[in-house]
This record gives sequence, structure tokens and C-alpha cells, in this order.
Amino acid sequence: MEMTGYEFSDEKRDCKWFLRNLFVLRSIVIVLVAVTVPIPLLIEGSVEFKCAYVVIVMAILWLTEALPIPVTALMPIFLFPMLGDTTILLLGGLIVAVAVEEVNLHKRIALGVIKMIGAQPNIEPSKPKVSRMSKGFALCVCYAANIGGISTLTGTPPNLVLQGQANQLYAEKSGGTVDSGISFAKWMGFALPMSIVILILSWIWLQIVFLGLSNAFIRDSSAAIFIAVLLFILPIKPPNVFCWNKLTEDGKYEKPKYTPILNWQTTAMKVPWGVVLLLGGGFAMAHASTESGLSKWVGHKMEVFSDFEPWVMNFVLSCIAAGATEVTSNSATATLLMPIMANLAIAIGSHPLYLMISATISCSFAFMLPVATPPNAIALTGIMMNIIALLGLALAMNTWASPIFGLDSIPEFFKLNATATTIASI
Repeated sequence: MEMTGYEFSDEKRDCKWFLRNLFVLRSIVIVLVAVTVPIPLLIEGSVEFKCAYVVIVMAILWLTEALPIPVTALMPIFLFPMLGDTTILLLGGLIVAVAVEEVNLHKRIALGVIKMIGAQPNIEPSKPKVSRMSKGFALCVCYAANIGGISTLTGTPPNLVLQGQANQLYAEKSGGTVDSGISFAKWMGFALPMSIVILILSWIWLQIVFLGLSNAFIRDSSAAIFIAVLLFILPIKPPNVFCWNKLTEDGKYEKPKYTPILNWQTTAMKVPWGVVLLLGGGFAMAHASTESGLSKWVGHKMEVFSDFEPWVMNFVLSCIAAGATEVTSNSATATLLMPIMANLAIAIGSHPLYLMISATISCSFAFMLPVATPPNAIALTGIMMNIIALLGLALAMNTWASPIFGLDSIPEFFKLNATATTIASI
């Protein structure tokens, strides 16, 4: 029988050919076997057998190296969801970002936008108006790069700093029985509408300044790591095996081949490990500040703000955080401020998240200086964007943030801690 297209000769259907193609897919096959063979342990139902299931799965994968050894080491994070933490959530997001870059998804999105609007849209206004419009477009991209990170927990490191330190604070004060309740879904429900409000206000501001159109005027870590691990299994394109095996120009079949979306060498090289270390080091520093009493001492020194209305105090502190982040790292600023905001709130009898969330988001409002955040190096602007963003934050914190995070009801263990602190100071 002649071999044409995707047809196979009798020789190609033999056992040796089948095994050769199957060997190329050994990673996928071994993962499937490792996951399915110990399933009877899960049916048993007890915690001990469930733990044994995970141990067996990981032992098979480590011994066979079907997945890179470091990737297999990540599996307990979604197989044992209670082990997930903020640092791992960040790592999962970073690995997904590497995959986006590896398959050129970011370029596809950019080309799709260009395809819709065109590379050189026809515009007939006068030259000065075209110049203003160009500046406006440049600033839109710059602002969106900053504001967009606010919408999700993994959008920018300060959001993860807040989640990690808030969870640690709740665990310490409640004896480990309560967490902060800051989840990916809740954060997105709170921050995404705020981002949209800020963007709308920004567009209005751009119309005033540049366009001349008017003169008046988003456990979470378990899901992240599960997706990250899948990226080391799923093929970047249909594997060159079985019915996908193609003929070369000389009429011979290509060598069977399977390439996953990510490999560990590329991932290890492209993941910004410094950000992960920064986050972990920040948690250690925050814990030391709390244990030593430093953050409590600073919080008491800031009780002068307690004479203000809560929303005024919150706005002033947000302005301070936004000013600080213009000249320092937003992650470092958030890491330093979180324990201070928590202890200040406890000392004045306010909900800790009311101040902590505001300070965290303010750390992303770096619009004035090019040193504040990389997008600003592309397009410079002034203080007006900071004012717009801070007003949007004040609106969000004093309206829909309360029902989402339960800011109207202060947990009892925070009240007890505040009472104990007051007695100790007397």
C-alpha cells in the first residue's frame, strides 16, 4: 500500500511502531497511570488513605521523572489545598505568565488589537489635535498597565502582600481558627469595579488635557499551581505521533515528537525569583516587626489620626502611601505598611482591613515619576492621576468594600486584643 498523506503501511502498524510513538508520549501516559492506579485509596475515604494516594502519585512521578522534579514537588499544593499560601499563589501566576510569553499569546493579543483598529487609523483632524491624541493614547496604555494590576490578587505584588499578612494577622489574633477572607473572587469583586471607575475618570481627564474634546471638564494558590502543572503536560501543538504523524518531502514519516508548553529550564530562567524572595522576606520582616512590638509602637504613635473621621483618616493614610510609593518599590512599601496599618486600626477600634486594603491599593498609584513603576518611563504625567485614583479608592472603601469584606463588623478577637493593649499601656 502506498504511503500518502496520513495513511499508514502495514509495517507502520506493527508493535514496534506503536511503542515508538507511545514512548514519545510517555510523560502523559505516566502521569495518567500515576493518577489513576492509586484511586482505590481515595474510595476508601479515610484521611490516611487520601494522604497515601498523594504520596504514591508523587513517588511514581519522582522516580520516573515524567514531570520535572521541581514541578512534581508543587503538586501537594493543589492535592492538599490546605497547604496553599500567598507565595505559592504568586509563583503559580508567574509560571502562567511565562507560558503566555512562551506561546506568544501576548503578541497574538497585540496583533488582534491592531487588526481591529488598524496600524494607521485614518484621522483628519488638524496636526495639533493629532499630537494631543497621540499623547492621550500613550498615557492610556501607561495608566492601564498600572490600574489593571489592582483588579486581581496576582495582578501586582502588593495585593499578595496584603493577603499574606492579613491571613497571618488573623491567624495570630484568633489562635489560628480564622483567616482574613481575602480570596481571589472577593478581591476581584471589590477591585475590578474600582479599576473601571478609575479608568472612566482617567479617560475624562485625558479628554480635557490631551484630546481637546471638552473644555469643561479582580484556595486560590491551589488553582494557580494546578494550571501551572498542566502547562508542563499539555503539548504546545499536536504531537507528531500516531494519526498526527506527517510525511516528509522524501515520503518518509517524521520522527515522533512531543513538546509540552513549558519545560523547567525555560521556566527557571524566566520566572522572576527575586519577587518570590521579596514576598517571603517581607513576611519574615512583618512577623519580626509584630513580635518585637515595633509595628505596635509605630501604630500607637500614629493614633493622632484617630481624632479624624474614619474616612478622612483613611484618605490621609492613602495619600501618604501613594506618595511613598512614588520613590520606593510598591512591594516594599506595602510590606512595611501592612503591620503598621493593622496595629493602628486595632488601637483605634477600627477594622484592620479598612486601613490595610486602602494602603495596599494606594501602593499601586504610582503615576507621577518614571522611577515609580516601569510603565511611567514610557509616558510621563502629573499629580492629577493620583488624585483621581485616590478619590476612586475612597469611594470604593466607603461603599461596596464593607459588604464584601465585612468591614462593618470587627471580629471579637481584635477587640480583645485592643483592650489588652490599652490596659498594658496604662
